[in-house]
Amino acid sequence: MAEAALRIQPNTRPDVISYSCTSGSIVIGEARIMAEIRAGAPWAIPMTLVTGVVDALRELGARKLVVGTPNRDEINTQESRLLHEKGFEVVEYPLHDRQTPDASDHMVSILPVSDGYGAVISR
Repeated sequence: MAEAALRIQPNTRPDVISYSCTSGSIVIGEARIMAEIRAGAPWAIPMTLVTGVVDALRELGARKLVVGTPNRDEINTQESRLLHEKGFEVVEYPLHDRQTPDASDHMVSILPVSDGYGAVISR
C-alpha cells in the first residue's frame, strides 16, 4: 500500500490520500492503512472511508445506528465492534448476510433501492 500511495499523482502530491473501501478499512484497520499511506506519501494526510464516516456521524451527533451493508456477517461483526469502540451503538443490521443461492453475489446488490431504504427506515 505504501508503494501505491507513493505512485498516486507523484507530480501533483495530493493533500489527502484516502483508502476508500469500507470493508477493507475495517478488516485491515485504520491505523495500519494510515501508516502505510504515511510511509509512501508523507506529505499527504491519510484517510480511510471508515474514518470519514465516523467523523461525519460525530459531527451530526449520531449515537444509535442502523447499518445496511452488502457485507457478510464476519465483516459486519468487525464493523459493529469498531463502531462500538468509537462510541456508537449499532441497533440493527437489517440487510446482513443476504446472499444469492450460489453465494457469488450479495442480494443487497440486486435489491431495488426502495427495498433497502424500507428495511432501514422500518427499523
